[in-house]
Amino acid sequence: SESDSSTDDVEEGLLEKEEYAKVETLEKPKTPFTSANFLKRITFAWMSPILALGYKRPLNDKDLWDLPQADQASFVAEKFETMWQRQLENPKGPSFVRALWNTFGWEFSSIGVFKLGNDIAQFCTPMLLNQIISFLEDSSAPLWKGLIITAGMFIVQNTQTMFVNQYFFRVFRIGQQIRSSLVSVIYRKSVRLSSAARQKATVGEIVNHQSIDAQRFQNSTTFLHMLWSAPLQIIISFVLLWKLVGPSVLAGFGYMIFVIPINLFLARKQGGLQKQMLSAKDARIKETSEILNGVRVMKFFAWEDSFLGKIGGTREKELATLKRTMYLRAFTTFFFSVSPTIVAVLTFTAFVLTSGNLTASIAFPALALFNILQFLFLFIFV
Repeated sequence: SESDSSTDDVEEGLLEKEEYAKVETLEKPKTPFTSANFLKRITFAWMSPILALGYKRPLNDKDLWDLPQADQASFVAEKFETMWQRQLENPKGPSFVRALWNTFGWEFSSIGVFKLGNDIAQFCTPMLLNQIISFLEDSSAPLWKGLIITAGMFIVQNTQTMFVNQYFFRVFRIGQQIRSSLVSVIYRKSVRLSSAARQKATVGEIVNHQSIDAQRFQNSTTFLHMLWSAPLQIIISFVLLWKLVGPSVLAGFGYMIFVIPINLFLARKQGGLQKQMLSAKDARIKETSEILNGVRVMKFFAWEDSFLGKIGGTREKELATLKRTMYLRAFTTFFFSVSPTIVAVLTFTAFVLTSGNLTASIAFPALALFNILQFLFLFIFV
């Protein structure tokens, strides 16, 4: 009968809701990160249970731990929203950067301790390398001296590994928090836009803000500490190289000064191409959205080929700009990858011409310092 059928439908619906509620209330396993002690955190031993489980069988979503509250999108978005509301009350006008700083600034600044520790340990290695080569060259040196230097290198390498892994883990984590908060806030704002505001902000621009711009903020946190670390490393490298090869280091650093105008030209060129590519991408997304919104009219008048050609033309412009950008980036990366080698060749050539005694205890530590400069070149100039 109809009444029995309707009753069955209602009961079935109630059962589905009950099952859905059970799924919603099912709690994921809590992450051991929040309760891990100091030793487990610096060695990442808190990850051992899930790694061991993944070794035994493939992981599924039920095995994954729940995010700590500090990493949840709702929590970080609420924190940033609060700081942004305070900026809106500022009589001098709101500042987006200040709102980000007030939300994540202190935690991000404290990560600099790990970067400083990594930098100090990084420069200990060339000096210890100099000492151990000198020890091997001196046949009269006592054995205990070599053992102490070897133990020092072991400790320094492990300490540097600890510092650099903690640094990247923490900056990646806070970068993800920044991205999650920005995506959530942009989404909340987009659904509250008035009709007049929607005419000014296209769907393509909103999507770009959520995907590209938010991702850039996340990527920038990874190397933002290099703004103070890179000059410090260059100064320390210069001092240590001066100690090893003397005034000959000026030949290499003269080349570094020479390439600065080239870097400025390449940076401006890359910036212009990036703007062109983003403009082309905005236009493509806007056209695609308009076509999807009016797909019935387009199908009714059989305009598929013309609109497909229009989108294809915009996409070809975007790809052409992307191609030029990739070629320029490849050239820039190659140019500044070989620059440290050129700096080393110029320095060693000047040293041989002026002193004429390039030993292993000088060459190998100097090469280690030039390898450090290679990363700095790529960061600063690429």
